[in-house]
Amino acid sequence: MRRVRALALLLIAIALPLFSQQVPLVQLISHSTARLEWDPYRQQGDIADGTNVLSFRLGSPLFLLNHSETKSLGEVGFPNGQLVVSAEAAEYISALFSVGGNSAGQGLVPQRHVSTIFLDPGHGGRDPGAISTQSINGKQVLIEEKDVVLRVSKMVFAELAAHYPDRKIAISRNTDTYLPLEARTETANAIPRKPNDSTVFVSIHANASLRKATRGFEVWFLPPEYRRTLLEPSDVSQSSADVLPILNSMLEEEYTIESVLLAKSILGGIDEEVGTLSPRLGLKENPWAVVRNAKMPSVLVEIGFITNPIEGPRLNDDVYLRKIAMGIYNGVVRYVTAYEHSNSPE
Repeated sequence: MRRVRALALLLIAIALPLFSQQVPLVQLISHSTARLEWDPYRQQGDIADGTNVLSFRLGSPLFLLNHSETKSLGEVGFPNGQLVVSAEAAEYISALFSVGGNSAGQGLVPQRHVSTIFLDPGHGGRDPGAISTQSINGKQVLIEEKDVVLRVSKMVFAELAAHYPDRKIAISRNTDTYLPLEARTETANAIPRKPNDSTVFVSIHANASLRKATRGFEVWFLPPEYRRTLLEPSDVSQSSADVLPILNSMLEEEYTIESVLLAKSILGGIDEEVGTLSPRLGLKENPWAVVRNAKMPSVLVEIGFITNPIEGPRLNDDVYLRKIAMGIYNGVVRYVTAYEHSNSPE
């Protein structure tokens, strides 16, 4: 009996290194048809080849295939500053991405792609939003939020369309028409995208306050603790149905982080354009309906207070509105650039 137990222990000791083998991911991918991107901020990465996308997170054994099917392949590690995967994960990745194939031009290159930027001018039609009457050049002028934000949104749309001729720049309305909140996000959510593509949602509004001295701009995003149903059972394979809550949590965390980064970028862009003309009120959290229904990174921009006697008239001036528009545009472009190039494992 002792000899049997000793032999069993010996076999376990020999087999253990094989099962605990860790394979450098960069080295593995360099011999495949796939591309690897790594986001050190989110500690999350993707392996993609234009057909399949395999997502993973540091310290987690779960891999997400094409945003719908989960595989438990052993934890991803980061010893000595390099990503490593288990032997089981390496075998799966090798089969999925044809390791040994033509690897010319492959390796660590940008893979994530913002394919659509969706702009949403708030209110419209029978819903004017905030309203205020201001004295402009000796005349009493009625200022309505729906008109102000449409003017800004169309300026941002034109700039983005010129800068990104190969991407889809969408807008929920380009005339004075009424749209229910759910119709705005439903339209954005329905835009088709490839596995490695993403959409960002920017809703543009103007503010009002009973305290007329209040002025300034701010950007809102969903509170991190807020939870949406981002994936339905029909969105995933039957084998992944049991871990649907985990998949929703992974996407929620990703969208929350990306929304914060987008909000920061837009806030900074507006600040650079308007300077001392309007105070920066910062980033805010709130589950606004139009934002919480968007199944993508999403923010709500408040460009200023139409009820303020100084800021209100400015929000009726195209010269000032262009400053706001350029701030939003610059913020979106900087975010897209950072998002698509955050792939270094260093």
